[in-house]
Amino acid sequence: MAVLNQGLTDRQIEKLTNLLMEFQESIETSKNCEQHLISLKESVKALEENMVPLLKVIKNAKRKLNDALNKDVEKTVINIP
Repeated sequence: MAVLNQGLTDRQIEKLTNLLMEFQESIETSKNCEQHLISLKESVKALEENMVPLLKVIKNAKRKLNDALNKDVEKTVINIP
């Protein structure tokens, strides 16, 4: 920045300094966003890992319930004169 100051007006230096500060803030915001995104991805992965066994239990229970209900219906239909 010191090299750029040579031959610049005070107003130009002020504008460049403000631009540099904005850029640095943007970089920090970008780093924070990236860290939050990584954390979010890890949370989603953990949630998915925790949900898969529960979903399997529900799917299995649904299948067993459907099988049981369908067997009763088949028996009832067969026993009708």
